[in-house]
Amino acid sequence: MENLGIIFGTVGTVLGCMLARKKYNFSFKKGLFYSFAIVLLGILECKVMSLFQSWLLNMISGGEIPIENGIRFIGVIVFEPLFILLLVYLSGEKYRKLMDFAIPGNLAALLIGKLSCHIEGCCYGIPFENGIYNKFADANVFPVQLCESASSLIAIAAVYLLLYKCNKIRKGTLFPVGAIIYCITRFIWEEFRYYDNNWQLDFFFGLNTWQFWCVISVITCVIWLIILYTNPKYAECDFSTKENAPFTVISERIRTSVIRFRTRNEKNIVHHKKKKK
Repeated sequence: MENLGIIFGTVGTVLGCMLARKKYNFSFKKGLFYSFAIVLLGILECKVMSLFQSWLLNMISGGEIPIENGIRFIGVIVFEPLFILLLVYLSGEKYRKLMDFAIPGNLAALLIGKLSCHIEGCCYGIPFENGIYNKFADANVFPVQLCESASSLIAIAAVYLLLYKCNKIRKGTLFPVGAIIYCITRFIWEEFRYYDNNWQLDFFFGLNTWQFWCVISVITCVIWLIILYTNPKYAECDFSTKENAPFTVISERIRTSVIRFRTRNEKNIVHHKKKKK
């Protein structure tokens, strides 16, 4: 089911990003390329989130909680601001441009990821008489995964609304706004999630594991927005690309090689025809 979640999450990420590509002056090919790059980064972020979180739990529990190499979807929110730097360096695109381009896809992945959790039955809610039957709990539980998916949809709608209806917002606004909406709603829904051990339930000053990371993300994004809107140099952000970026250099070399190959091939064909005459 994890692999199926990744597949559908990939589709959601690509669609979420591609629907916004024209706003960033990306051609279809470039938009698609960056979308799949964001997918690969997202998978890595989810893996790192899982390993890091389980490592922390293993450490504070004295080894009671084993280290797991799974998928934690919130990693696309927590680690995206850091991991996107690799794509910024390789592509030569502006950081704020790529972050805003990525957030609709990130949220779409969260939406689909939580739907896959609901189908699988993992990450289920607390016992709730009027809830949905869960095979692992063998009881009706609060549909927390569906609520998280709905929250992701609200965040996606807000991001697209800002993108298409608010032309005066500064570039770099969409990611923190989308992340804040998702994390605040996720924080609330976490009150209704079932945890089978106290290490996860009381992770940090009464916060469970994912509430803690939601708070970290919200604080980070609030600071981001304060800096973005109080610093005059961030008032503008052009969409130009660095000419000496690795992707640009490699692309140009490939294009030159293809042209040389075609030219050489055409000359050989002409030469061959002359010989026949």
